[in-house]
This record gives sequence, C-alpha cells and structure tokens, in this order.
Amino acid sequence: MIDYKNADKATLKAEYKRLSRETHNLPFFTRKEFYALPEILGDEEIPVAITSGMMNDHTWLIVLTNRRILFLDKGMLFGGKQVIISLADITAIQGSTGLIYGEITISTAGQKHEISHIYKKAVNSFIQMTDKERDQYRSDPIQKIKPFHQNTSDKVTQLEKLAALKNQGILTEEEFEKEKRRILAL
Repeated sequence: MIDYKNADKATLKAEYKRLSRETHNLPFFTRKEFYALPEILGDEEIPVAITSGMMNDHTWLIVLTNRRILFLDKGMLFGGKQVIISLADITAIQGSTGLIYGEITISTAGQKHEISHIYKKAVNSFIQMTDKERDQYRSDPIQKIKPFHQNTSDKVTQLEKLAALKNQGILTEEEFEKEKRRILAL
C-alpha cells in the first residue's frame, strides 16, 4: 500500500495504472484528477478502484475508496469540481453495458448520479468492488465514526454516533472508551 499523502508523481502514475488494471478500466483523460487525490483523501482512506466516464457533459474520474465514492473533474484549464458520496449513503448501484461502453447509476436517498461512457469491462467490476466495500463498511462499526478529514471540529457528532453504537450493543464498553479517547485526542 502506498502513502498517497507523500507519494511522488511517478508512484502516483504507477498506482493509477494498477487501479485501472484491477477495474479493467481504460481511463480517459483523468490522470490530473488522480494526481489531486493526495489533497482530497482523509486519514486511513484508501482508493480501491477507479473508472472514468461522462457525467453532465464532462469527463470525470470516479474513485472508490474504503469510505466513499469521489467524482473528480479538474476542468480543461483551471478549477475543479467534486462530488462526494459516503458509502453509507448509497441506496443502490446499478449498471448496464452496450457493445463497447456502459453506464453506472449510483443512487442515494435524494439523488441519482448517472455516469456514461464507461469502458464495458469496468462497469461490472466497479459495481462489484463498490458492493464489497459497502458490505465491509457496514460490518465495521468503528469505521463509521472515523472522520474523513484530519481536522474534524465536530467531535460531538462523532461521540453521539459512538454512544449510539454502544447503546445498540455493537460496541463493548472497552471499545467505546478506546474510541472516545481517540476522538477527544484529535
């Protein structure tokens, strides 16, 4: 596993190629978005899969991590857009394929994100990897309370989530106290 926060461009390029191979993806013009990942990833957040496609008439890099799905579009010359979906917020993920390309639809409680022009082989691979990460995320109660970013000011919300997990019997008293100390030390 590489350290994205401190990786040089050559290391990121190799990782981009590796993740593309694992997803059976042919990335289209999304390398600059991938190079922006070190600034976006939270602590202990790891990219699992990538693909690229069209959404709202723009080419986007879609990055599945162990916590969320990131949609990144750096633009042609300047600026950039991001869409972030927590794995916990995904209600459904579906795909369809044609002769060469396919599309993926990611649904949350209030939105649908439709990504088209995804290389056919990447559609099912990305969906399967997303389902696997969602299952793992749901089965790890500690993962749900970890902050996405290093400088989290919302400790109260994290402590409330932690207390709810303890009250539901998901966490033991020992696990609760350990995580509580960690949150308060941030």
